Amino acid sequence: MGWLNSLTKLKGSLFGGKKIEVDVSKQEKLDRKYGLVSGGSVRDDGQVKLGWAITKGRRYYNEDNVFCEFRPLPDGEKEGSTSQVACLAIFDGHGGPNASSFVKDNLFGTLLNHANFRTHPFKAMRDAYEETDQAYLKKDAIDHNDDGCTATTAILVGRRLVTGHVGDSRAVIGEGGTATPLTNDHKPNRPDERSRIEKVGGTVVHAGTWRVGGVLAVSRSFGNRQLKQWVVSQPEIREDLMHSTTSCVILASDGIWDVVDNQEAINIVTQYEDSESAAKALATHAYEQGSYDNISCVVCLFEFDEKEDVHTLLPIPANGVAPEKKPVAVLDAALSKVSERGAEEEGEEEEEVATV
Repeated sequence: MGWLNSLTKLKGSLFGGKKIEVDVSKQEKLDRKYGLVSGGSVRDDGQVKLGWAITKGRRYYNEDNVFCEFRPLPDGEKEGSTSQVACLAIFDGHGGPNASSFVKDNLFGTLLNHANFRTHPFKAMRDAYEETDQAYLKKDAIDHNDDGCTATTAILVGRRLVTGHVGDSRAVIGEGGTATPLTNDHKPNRPDERSRIEKVGGTVVHAGTWRVGGVLAVSRSFGNRQLKQWVVSQPEIREDLMHSTTSCVILASDGIWDVVDNQEAINIVTQYEDSESAAKALATHAYEQGSYDNISCVVCLFEFDEKEDVHTLLPIPANGVAPEKKPVAVLDAALSKVSERGAEEEGEEEEEVATV
């Protein structure tokens, strides 16, 4: 849908947020001069809308990449009313675009083809991050490069959202109009991150901002071969259940989060009925707020039926035996499988309550 037509979809915030008016001429100028590119799609059951937008902004080059697609579930499976999995990601490159491009091209294929994608999605995501990072490090060494990228990824199966991240490209959820971060930025001065780095002989130095070894401003990433001992690619992972009161999920690079706070971002995107317009509005607002970085975002809008809400994840007993299936409306087969909690810093694994 064209931008002029999409303006007809602008609506007041569902939850009383401030209405953000978009100047069409400024939007067209941004599209043309700074190469704002966008897209969108709708899940096969109509309950989930994906949109994305990306621009180099005021930079002369773009190191960001986005991934925003629906893919078929493995083996033709269905989850409730859908046979598709939503795959969302922001990759914010540093030192060049090579890492972000490579990870974009390889991470989700590795994840979706993992033998444990449906039964142990946390393990599948950890393994996919590690395998993709190792593949890039080998390529990086051959090419004599040393760049890297953050990654914030999410997979949505039915109403189950599994989010993983390394770096500071944040994910935020809108629940009942309130913004809640799904990720905790991996900054070198984050107490647990600083402790982890220093335990293995690294240093955290303030050089304009806090940096690993005085060089890198994030404490986890893909690539960064010279700093790999300290800058790991192990993701922090969580699982959330979407409800009829869940309005949206946003993934964005720090080109947005440096100038737009979490609640403001939720207020902006919930004014739109189509996700591509929402993503373009958020990117435009960040630019107009003075962002000097590359700008990229993915917006996921939900229209779930209250009658099909399931408010708890089905627990898995300590013996690992899946409990008897319950006749709930949406989540059926997935509620009877086993998942894993993300590994702790030392690599320990715990059982999660459910799978995707």
